[in-house]
Amino acid sequence: MNLHFKNSNTSSLEIQLVNISGATVFKKAMDVNSNTIPVELPSMSSGVYILSVKQKGANVNVQKIIIR
Repeated sequence: MNLHFKNSNTSSLEIQLVNISGATVFKKAMDVNSNTIPVELPSMSSGVYILSVKQKGANVNVQKIIIR
């Protein structure tokens, strides 16, 4: 999966993926210097997940992801 951002400032981001039960299934901190971030996720079961991207501890993007 690739994440795309409008803001291309260099920064540290934390990417977290949570399943519908609230359990974290993926979490990674990374330094970013472009507006596209390649993210390799573990294989996941079908379902609804919440992807959150944080910068300096604050959410900058939250998306619902459905895997079929």
